[in-house]
Parts: sequence; C-alpha cells; structure tokens
Amino acid sequence: MSKRLSILSAALLLSLSPLAYAQQYVITSDTFVDSGSPGTNNPGTGQPNGGSAAFANGQDIYSYGADGKVKAVTSNYSSSYQFVSATHVLFSLPQTFWTALNTDLASYPSLLTNPNFKVTVNYYSFNDSLSVANGHGDMELHPLTQSFTTGNGTQSPLAPADSAHPGATWNTYDGELTDTWTTPGGDFDTSHFATISNTSLPVSKGAVPFSWNIASLVTNSSTRSELQNNGALIKVINEGVFPPSIPTPPGVNDFVSFYSADYMTAPGTATSNPAFLPTAVISLPGDATADGVVNADDYTAIDRGYANHLTGFSNGDFNSDGVINSADYMIIDSFYGQIHGGLSPDFLAERDSEFGDAYVQSLLSSIPEPSLLAVCGLAFPLFTRRRTA
Repeated sequence: MSKRLSILSAALLLSLSPLAYAQQYVITSDTFVDSGSPGTNNPGTGQPNGGSAAFANGQDIYSYGADGKVKAVTSNYSSSYQFVSATHVLFSLPQTFWTALNTDLASYPSLLTNPNFKVTVNYYSFNDSLSVANGHGDMELHPLTQSFTTGNGTQSPLAPADSAHPGATWNTYDGELTDTWTTPGGDFDTSHFATISNTSLPVSKGAVPFSWNIASLVTNSSTRSELQNNGALIKVINEGVFPPSIPTPPGVNDFVSFYSADYMTAPGTATSNPAFLPTAVISLPGDATADGVVNADDYTAIDRGYANHLTGFSNGDFNSDGVINSADYMIIDSFYGQIHGGLSPDFLAERDSEFGDAYVQSLLSSIPEPSLLAVCGLAFPLFTRRRTA
C-alpha cells in the first residue's frame, strides 16, 4: 500500500462550513456531598464522620460548593473503624458545551449512531486510595434527575426554607432544610451511566485524568435532557453494601479526591495553573488534530501515522486498536463524506486501488445520498495522488 491522498484545496474545505467548535470546555460548577455517619461514631474520636458539627439532629449541615477538591468515597466498615460513609461528586456541564453539542447533533444526525463519536468528562486526581489489586475502584457517572445548587462557600451551614440556598448537602439539593433529595446523596438515573473500570484507572496520580466517555448519554435524548437540565453525579460503584461486598483489610477505603472547578481560587489549593481543571471534550470521528474540524490536517496526520507505523488517536488510530489501517481510514473518510455531502470520483477511485471495491461500497453506504450541491460537484474535495516512502 504505497499510495496516499492529500487534499489540494484547504480554502475549498473551509468554504463548506465544516464543524467548528472548541473541543475542550472547562467545567465551572461542581461540588460534593458527604453522608457523614448515619450509623455509629468514629471510635477513635467519638464524633460523627466529618467532625462534631457535621450533623444536627441527624441532618447533614455541610455544603462544599467552593472547596478546592471534590470527592467520591466509600469508607470500609471494619472492627477497628466502625462507621461507614460515602461522598458523591455533583457537577454541571457548561452552557457553551451544550450549545455546541446540540447544534452539531441537529446538523449532523449521523453522530447519534456513530460509535467513533466520543464525549468525555475528565477529572484529575488530587489523591486517592483506590486499590485495583483487591478489586476496588470502579466508578460510575450518572445523569441527575433533580438539579442542585453548588453553594457559595466551603462548609456553609444549612438554612431555613426560602433562604439564600447555601448549597447541596447529602440530604438536600440546595441547602434548605425543606428541599430534600428523594434519595439522600442525590437523585440520579440508575439505569443509564458511564463507568470507569478499576483496570483502567490512571497509574500515576494527577498525571492523566479519570475519563468517562458519555457519548451514549448525550446521544440519548432522555439522558441528554437529564444531563443538561440537572447535571451529573460521580460515585464509587460498590458503596451500596456495608461492609463492602469485596473484602478489604481493616481501615482500607475506596477514596478519590479530584481537583475541583474551584481549585484555582479555593483556600488551600489556590494556584495559577489551570492544567488540572475538570473538562468536557467533544471528539469528532477522524479529528486527529483535535481542533474541532475534519480537514486536510487530519489526513496529513493519518498518512504520517500510517507511513511511520505510529499509534494513538492523534496519529490516526481512530479506533484505538494499536494499528493504523483501512479501518481507521474508513472512520475519517465516512465522516468527512457525511459532513461535506459526498466524496469525489477521483477520491473513490484512489480508495478502490488501495483498499478494494468492498471498501468503497461500504464507504458509500455510510454516506447519505448527496445533496444537489454535491451532485453539481461543488461540495467534492479535491484530491491528488502522492507517493510515500
């Protein structure tokens, strides 16, 4: 396979108004809620988990809306550590993200069923005690079915009804005593979620994010509405059984603390480095350069990756199988053809010579009937042959 394709006219491609949105959106609204100790006190301190003020008459009174960290925790119950608790991360995706996503889903409905369309939520670990070895660490992201208020300060106290909404707690969605969750800890969609397996957790804390692919949630109209209107919840998967169903040594917890949306300004974590802010990322099929468009630059990337036997999405391994081949070219060719209304006869002839007639027929079947613009030839990209070493 010695021949590859290059696109001659970048100006023509730009004139066709390809998808163009910022790929990465910083999450600006998040918090966490803490169950405290609904059972017994910590035998070491005699106080409920979370401190002596954590509960008032059985009611959690802490809101963490401006904390520099957000936490997902389930604490182990053991003979030496006789209490259980859990925390959940709550967050909302920014409106800029939803504007871009909803516009593009409406403009390009093929994204709704494209398995190579990815939308990821990324949180960086501040610290954790997740243990892959003993089977712990699976984490789920669920759409919320009730919206929440993030609050305006660390550990704000609960307030009477019709007050200033100090922020969500384990028992309330906005900090008002009368505004209770149906289920303490947050009301969420139990049937739809994205999961991180403990076998794929980041090896180096803080070096790479915990990433949930939520494409299946945002391409489903029902869960997309839940996410957009209410937000999402992150939880450790095995918190539902105390003691946990997977045995752990005494005192071992499933615990991860993430850098929050407020970590650049919150006391104790204030920094000028935005590298660890949580984000949402939209990844188009074939967008190797991650610039929000599929164009000549992406074909250059996959050609180079193929010629040099590289791997990785940025080099054209769009299906992440460790090799760049016809399957990866199918991903970029198909989506490029869909967003531009067709592919030129010369391009199809080149693909036939490289990958065969079956490839071309499969490619054509993945692209809707061309528009009148495409039939007139105005929407076809121009290609030429070149040889690679």
